Amino acid sequence: MPQQNPNMRGSQQGNPYATAISTDDAVRDLLGRKNPEILPWSKTPTYRRTMRMFVSSLAAYIAIVLVLGSAISAVLGHALLGIEIMVAIFVLIVLGYIPLARWLYYRSIKPKRPSMDGAVLGTAYTHYIEVHHAIEPGNPVAEQGTKALLAGQTEEYAIDYEHEPNPHVVIVGGSGSGKTVTLRAFIVRNCMQLGVPFLIIDWNGEQEDWAREAGATLWKVPGTMKLNPFARRGKNAADRTGLLMDLFQFGAGLTYLQAGRLRTLAYQMYQDGGEPTLVEIWRQAAEAMNDRRKPPDERQYMAWIEQRLKMIQRVIGYEPEEFWTGLLQRNNVVSLRGLSEAEKGVAAYAIFQRVYEIFNEKPELNRKMQLMLVLDEAWKILQSQQQDRQEALPSQIVRLGRKYGFGILVSTQQMTDMPPTFLNSSAVQIIHRYRETSATLSVASLYNLGQFESAYLNTAKPGEAMVFDQYRSQLGQWWLDYIKVAMLNKKEMANLAQLYDTYEPKPIHETQLPIDDYGKTPKKEETEKIPFPPPENRPTPSIHAALLALLAKPKAELFDLVEWVRHEGFVTSDPTLYGSKDRKGIFDGAVELGYATKEGNTYEITDQGARWVRPELIIKQAATTGGEIHKQLLIKAIEYLHENNMLTIVPSEDEAPDIIAYPREGGKRYMWDDEERYACEIQTTARKENVMANKARNDKDKLKTLWVTYDERILDEIKKLTENNDEYLLIKV
Repeated sequence: MPQQNPNMRGSQQGNPYATAISTDDAVRDLLGRKNPEILPWSKTPTYRRTMRMFVSSLAAYIAIVLVLGSAISAVLGHALLGIEIMVAIFVLIVLGYIPLARWLYYRSIKPKRPSMDGAVLGTAYTHYIEVHHAIEPGNPVAEQGTKALLAGQTEEYAIDYEHEPNPHVVIVGGSGSGKTVTLRAFIVRNCMQLGVPFLIIDWNGEQEDWAREAGATLWKVPGTMKLNPFARRGKNAADRTGLLMDLFQFGAGLTYLQAGRLRTLAYQMYQDGGEPTLVEIWRQAAEAMNDRRKPPDERQYMAWIEQRLKMIQRVIGYEPEEFWTGLLQRNNVVSLRGLSEAEKGVAAYAIFQRVYEIFNEKPELNRKMQLMLVLDEAWKILQSQQQDRQEALPSQIVRLGRKYGFGILVSTQQMTDMPPTFLNSSAVQIIHRYRETSATLSVASLYNLGQFESAYLNTAKPGEAMVFDQYRSQLGQWWLDYIKVAMLNKKEMANLAQLYDTYEPKPIHETQLPIDDYGKTPKKEETEKIPFPPPENRPTPSIHAALLALLAKPKAELFDLVEWVRHEGFVTSDPTLYGSKDRKGIFDGAVELGYATKEGNTYEITDQGARWVRPELIIKQAATTGGEIHKQLLIKAIEYLHENNMLTIVPSEDEAPDIIAYPREGGKRYMWDDEERYACEIQTTARKENVMANKARNDKDKLKTLWVTYDERILDEIKKLTENNDEYLLIKV
């Protein structure tokens, strides 16, 4: 467990805002009926602490007055005069002490926040209150708890990233707490202010759509990018094999001894004058594994290495130089969607090693910040560091502070799995909400948080966070800030997209399984492409059903959503709907993919999820939607197809069907049936040349055709022209 940063204080250690209570009418109005009882000022720790200070100080003054009065009486030999002087001194001291006590009180709970320049992350609350409330509002027998509410006036909260003692950042929080919004706001606003581009290693592919919106270059492993960790790049054999050992230990999950065996194999190949390849190392490992002359323990090591090399073979191969030449000239996002955990670990760690090499070999790059490296959940590559008690390269970089000209930003849910180096050495730490009690207790213990902050971790709204800023700490601030992160607006995104040029990566045409394909006769490359290929990131039929339910029942609870899906017949299995020990239910799965948000037991669809099911958003990608009747038919046709849980896509090409619809596969209803997809043609007329051209194109592309119109006469004419061999739909508009 990492040690608490000495500059970071919880409320029990003097946080001035932790128990500041207000009974203002404005605050009462803000609370409303859901939070009926405000903690009285007289019962707060701040009140008791202030009163103890006041009483003890006043008692000390009275004692001093009595001593002075007694001394004066003894000197003058006049008791009455001594009493009069004593009373006069007492009155003067009390009258003078009242403003002094007020000054001390306000100084204790209203310290001045250091003025900061930099990128505005959001707004900071200047007034915090603690409220007793029912955890289930409106339920008279519900358990009572404490809710941390942020209220009062706010001011802009800026992070002066350029002057931080080190450039590393940690963002943590539970699912749906706003980590992604904070991550994007932080990197974009610092990029715009300082001109520092970012490189995101996107563990789950959640940033793919946003990358296009931000004008960033999107790389996909292994589609448009692979890694070649065996290339020498000017290093001697010892240095290169040392980096290889780290890669396979922390990236691929080999033990120290196993990685050492692999290092020996690679070193021998470098010494022979060449560069090893994945297949060559695998061959030697396989030969050693089957060599009966070798000791059993060495053969066992080689067997494990051979197995791990097979597991990561998809990400090892051709490494596009364009990625590295544009590293500091554009924003880049590397998506690891679809890879196994081992493959993701190797890809992420190999990229990190290469970034380190670039900055280590060019000291001129380290004079100022050149790059923000974002590890979005990619901290998982460091879990083996925790087990082996060895320090991985990212931890070394964070510990070294500003030695290199790039900063590391880590975003994660599992804070307790982070190496202590990240928490102790990161200049900015942003802590979002945690819903689970165990997670809250872990984080509270980790940061030594008080009662107010612990309550805040359970009750904060999405986007609200506690922030520790080391630069502010150096300026004299000794308390946490509470902020509301401001989402990026369209103008900011437009400005970002114009800041750098976007590169379109080229697909890599090489085998993805070089070990498995070794020795096989290479197949002829297929030149025929599927017309209008399905989108790579489409939701599964089960998740699509969940999105339809979220669209039909906004802000509904889980039970109502499940009943809707079950009634429609899309999904009936309880483990699929609610989840089981080994997997999440379809609605929690939608939340995990960013298609929905969850507040308590209530779910709401996001814009990312709505673009798959909301007809108005689906037709936006069309090259043209035609006239008003054509547009209405498009929307109603999509709604009709959704009644059968069919995925609908409106192609952006000019020469394409109006809608392409994917049904579920009959035997495997959890998959889309790409071979039985439909081409939906919206017809407002029955012109022969138009109908026959559409039919010829769909027949050529092997697409079933569904003809959609609003007029019976038009429909009859289409049936005659197509010899009644297709499917037809009449929609009234």
